[in-house]
Amino acid sequence: MRERAQFDPDALARIAVREGWQAAVHDYLRARDPAAYRYATDPQTATWRLLLAPAEDARVLLLCPGLGVAPFLFAQEGAQVSCACASPAEAEYLRARASQQGLQRLSVCVWDGESPLAEADGRFDLLAAVGGGVRGAVLLREARRLLREGGELFWAGSRRELRPSECRPRLEAQGFVDLRAYGLIPSHRQPFFIVPLWSNTALEHCLGRLAQAYDFSEALPPAAWAAWRALVRRGWRTLQALGLTGAVCRRLPAYGLVARRNAGT
Repeated sequence: MRERAQFDPDALARIAVREGWQAAVHDYLRARDPAAYRYATDPQTATWRLLLAPAEDARVLLLCPGLGVAPFLFAQEGAQVSCACASPAEAEYLRARASQQGLQRLSVCVWDGESPLAEADGRFDLLAAVGGGVRGAVLLREARRLLREGGELFWAGSRRELRPSECRPRLEAQGFVDLRAYGLIPSHRQPFFIVPLWSNTALEHCLGRLAQAYDFSEALPPAAWAAWRALVRRGWRTLQALGLTGAVCRRLPAYGLVARRNAGT
């Protein structure tokens, strides 16, 4: 999902260590790669974590988190966070930022993306891989080994990387149950509206998020907004009646999957 970096990761890490993570992000990164800057600073880029709501003292493992803000949000909320980073520069930046923010419950290691991680079996309550960088077979192997019984896996990727219908049998074969699929729909003010694809409430969910995110009062009076919502609902029901909603969902740019490790597997 993330594009190729438009900045020097080693330079970013050096600045974070010598001058502080804020200088690295706000002074260096923002001008060179606005998308990476937003990923490193905007909590809205980590709204996927709200699908999971781990316990306050949960043990969370993030695979290849990049420069994302998610590790710091989890740690600030009381989770014990481990990050397996794809490069030494990424690890150095995350380690420097965690130290400067006083987040002692956030640890970092460098991982080659293939070898088994040096973590105890069944240690984690949540394992997440967001934005690519981890092969599916490796992710499922590590999730099955490292998650406790009942622990949750969150797996997100682009439409090319991840198709819910194809991943379901793979997850079930590794002992995962309660699969929930989400569509990640870009918007111009927020990175994603997260739409549940397994239920018929997808449209209402989307409209509700729109109403929360935007102030339509200046552009649309309440009666016009209500009429527009009714028109959209009617159009969606027509697509459902024609059996076309699946085709619409298959055109979404990215997906997220949540699954639970079954007891006894």
